[in-house]
Amino acid sequence: SGTLVGTTRRGGGIYITGGSAQIEDCTITENILQAAQNTTSIGGGVCKDLAAGSLQISACAITNNEARAGLCSTGLGGGLYGNGNITMLDCVLAGNLATGVGCGGGQPGGGTGAGLYLAGLTSASLIVNCMIHDNHATGQNGGARAAGVRISNAVVTFVHCNITSNSTSNSLSGSNVSSGLESNGPGYPVSLIGCTIANNTLGTPGFI
Repeated sequence: SGTLVGTTRRGGGIYITGGSAQIEDCTITENILQAAQNTTSIGGGVCKDLAAGSLQISACAITNNEARAGLCSTGLGGGLYGNGNITMLDCVLAGNLATGVGCGGGQPGGGTGAGLYLAGLTSASLIVNCMIHDNHATGQNGGARAAGVRISNAVVTFVHCNITSNSTSNSLSGSNVSSGLESNGPGYPVSLIGCTIANNTLGTPGFI
């Protein structure tokens, strides 16, 4: 556990840039990223920020990590931010936070993908037997979205996963968008096989 403070911050617990990595039977907990104004906080627990290479995580607990963005920016992936090929087996992502603050005039703000944020145009990800629960995305003057899982332009398959009891909230202006799982990339299919998505809470104001 630990805290990183300053400009754009990536990987509060583990930061992977280039190459491939395997993480097995680990606990990644209570890491905090705090970015400065106009900068983004990416991957409170784990960040793989390049599409090249792959990351496999098995039998790990990624809990109580935080991606806190500065003013006029967003916090992405409180538990894990993964770009490119990601495989997760038998993992728990719980109690993670993504948050940010907007500054009006169309400037973004808010937290996105508090449990898990997946991105990447070139490869597919596989999430199997994972529990993603009790994660929280918050926003102030900018909105929050996808407290459980956010998928951006990525092909992802979920098998026997539970995405439950995640929540979004926002203060001041801005809307909340989704609370369990959100995917925004046309042409990038998301498959759910034998999964449960339940008891996720969308704060007010909000829309799905």
